[in-house]
Amino acid sequence: MREILGVEVEVIPGEEEAALSFTGATKELNQNESPFLVVDIGGGSTEFVIGDKEVAQAKSVYIVTGK
Repeated sequence: MREILGVEVEVIPGEEEAALSFTGATKELNQNESPFLVVDIGGGSTEFVIGDKEVAQAKSVYIVTGK
């Protein structure tokens, strides 16, 4: 990526990804209507994140295919 786009790739832990997804999806929502469930689909896996102002629990699932 650095050679092609000039951008350094940073791999983050799943917990950090869950927190960032949750914050991005719920930041502008009425916090009085929590808890929230965020479902993040893509990149080969699906994350389920539940919480109110912060992540209470997160689960990542993926399907392995092949012969």
